[in-house]
Amino acid sequence: MTDILATIIPPVITAAIAAAVGSSVFYLFSRRQRRIDRTPVLLFDFADLAEHENLGAVGFRNIESKLELLISGTLRKVGLVLARDIRLDIYHFQSSRPQPTHEIANIHIADALEPGASLSWSKSVRLADLTVDGPYYKSGSTGVFRDDGNFRYYHYHVVFSCKNVQGEISSSIYGTEKIIENDTFEGNKMLVVRQVGGYKPEAEFPAEWRSEIDAKELSVKHLTRRHPHHDL
Repeated sequence: MTDILATIIPPVITAAIAAAVGSSVFYLFSRRQRRIDRTPVLLFDFADLAEHENLGAVGFRNIESKLELLISGTLRKVGLVLARDIRLDIYHFQSSRPQPTHEIANIHIADALEPGASLSWSKSVRLADLTVDGPYYKSGSTGVFRDDGNFRYYHYHVVFSCKNVQGEISSSIYGTEKIIENDTFEGNKMLVVRQVGGYKPEAEFPAEWRSEIDAKELSVKHLTRRHPHHDL
């Protein structure tokens, strides 16, 4: 009898465990799918206006003559749900700390965008549009273009965000990469980084950027030690 039980019980337990695991996996998959189904996704196709200056990247131009940042292109709503309260933010990582400069903040794009809809949009970001913490600008409207030319990427994120009807936030992150061909700088291009919920700078600060900025800060520190300022 003991031998019979020993033969029968393990398969029964194994089947029960498999059923439980299968149920958990199905639950997690279903929950993930429901989250995807209720997440509004924004895609921005950067494109130049007829009149623009050539600094920066296509659809993300440094209007040097006016000290303005010109963003232009087409915003597309992907997914099954309505996107509400659509806004633009730019986070500029100017130091190795994960607290970026956030002076281009909360720029209104649209109240809502239906599934499958698109919107041609452009914005000239001027000094008057900035949110400044303190008496001075840290980055300004065009400071994102002043990153070290030796770096492959500019150290900022362009974030398009929106909410669904439940108030959950969805963010599309873009960056700017230098185009290098045969060791020659050919220009810049905008590229999508990834899709997240609410944007969290400490989680989105790339290790590569941090290392580059660390190295630059260390170089400046060594230079300062070698050539200290002397009061006359």
